[in-house]
Amino acid sequence: MALIPTPHGLPRRLPFSFIYSTIDLVWIELDVVSEIHPKMEGTVSEHPIEGGEIVVDHVFNRPTEIKLNGVIAGPHAPQALATLQRWMNENHLVHYYGRPHAFREYIIKEFTTSHDVQIGDGFRFAMDLHQLKIIRPAPHPLFGADPGSNPGGVQTVISQARTIIDKGRQQMVIR
Repeated sequence: MALIPTPHGLPRRLPFSFIYSTIDLVWIELDVVSEIHPKMEGTVSEHPIEGGEIVVDHVFNRPTEIKLNGVIAGPHAPQALATLQRWMNENHLVHYYGRPHAFREYIIKEFTTSHDVQIGDGFRFAMDLHQLKIIRPAPHPLFGADPGSNPGGVQTVISQARTIIDKGRQQMVIR
């Protein structure tokens, strides 16, 4: 039950933790997730001013990074390994679901595996997920959604400019 294509989104019976590709519409069950380390940080720009004070003028949140350590075992492990490697190489947009977290819109930044005798039918993995902040264009308030679809907005801009008047030939005055 590790690699199951889902034609209508997520599976009916959710496993403890899994990773889901929005492109393939396939989810991979992560048999054991031993550690999860989300890193949420912001950036603050600080500038010293006269008098020894520091002024903060800009603050923004950086994309979240998640480090996962775990195990995938069983007959589906080779196929899961190949699929995860392909998702990383092709930059698939993935979602990670695990109790109590749900992280959406990430890419697999790093994926390493360890194969040893303790897990004969699978592997240990370490995975770094990096959040994508997808930007959606907003309509300009003057033009609406599409400048061509709002001719009134275009005429408003044109009517603000002075009309062009032909004054004929002008002579330069030198003083």
